[in-house]
Amino acid sequence: MKSLLIRCEATAALGTGHVLRCLALAQEWMRRGGRVVFAMAEPEPVIVARLEAGGGRVVGLRTASGSAADAFETAALAQRLGAGWLVVDGPLFGPAWEAAWSGVVRVLRIDDNGLARPFRADLLLNQNLGAGGADYPAKAGACQLLLGPEFALLRPEFLRAARARPVRSARIVVTLGGTDPACATERVLEALQCPAARELAADLIVGAANPRRIELVAAITALAPRLQPVVAPGELAERFAGAQLAVTAGGTTLYELALLCTPMLVLCTAENQRRTCERFAAVGAVQYAGWHADIAPAELAAMVAGLVADARKRAILAELASQFVDGHGAARVVEAMIAEGGL
Repeated sequence: MKSLLIRCEATAALGTGHVLRCLALAQEWMRRGGRVVFAMAEPEPVIVARLEAGGGRVVGLRTASGSAADAFETAALAQRLGAGWLVVDGPLFGPAWEAAWSGVVRVLRIDDNGLARPFRADLLLNQNLGAGGADYPAKAGACQLLLGPEFALLRPEFLRAARARPVRSARIVVTLGGTDPACATERVLEALQCPAARELAADLIVGAANPRRIELVAAITALAPRLQPVVAPGELAERFAGAQLAVTAGGTTLYELALLCTPMLVLCTAENQRRTCERFAAVGAVQYAGWHADIAPAELAAMVAGLVADARKRAILAELASQFVDGHGAARVVEAMIAEGGL
């Protein structure tokens, strides 16, 4: 197989979700014998280390993300690598980037919210629940759409953890993104100190790329021992699988937890999560708390405590969510790329 070039970014504002789902695709590509290169502008060292540990190579770009110069530099890199495909993931790569794109390599674009404008791609992936062709009215006729959670890009460790089916503990896991720019972790921490939640034990996941990680760890550690900070755990999938409840945001984490049959209480922490959060809630697959800043800590505490006390409700949530994913989405996407050619 030819090399796969992935153009994505992870910043404090964007979070790490785009990069980590691309890593899932990269790992499937490498499993089939291909090489993978990530092209990024000034990536954080922790992100570089994570991608390299996963088997990828990271190349730093000199140009501003999303600019015409970025498109030219990416095309030149694709040519030097002899890449068969370019994967583009993230909102930074808009009309200016696409207008300047001059590469002859095939393109897989990953999107979350629909594109009303014309776009250039051979394949377009939207892995979100409820995604449909109507979200892409300006699609070129030759572009194939890969839509819905059957194509969810989940890393192999989540499928392994789902198959292992560990015994669940009495602990809650709080996971609100790799960088959590909305500071939602602090809000949940406040809720866990309210009377309704004072007996609950929780692991609060803090991303290694979170710019507030030192302060967060100190704040959590200063509280009762029942609340534990966990920074960038290597066994994240196992922690998710072993929790009786997850308090989480939208994004790919929804699909990871769904695969693991871990019931979810969901906070929307960014506008680009809203549609997916609402769609999961509409089918009864999550307990939805709404926009993170609109819910009072005491109200959130009562919701968490109510779910902990209701095993039947948790079981229903887990069963309904699990029907949407099977852990083989990355394989399906790579199969579509192979069928399209360019390898």
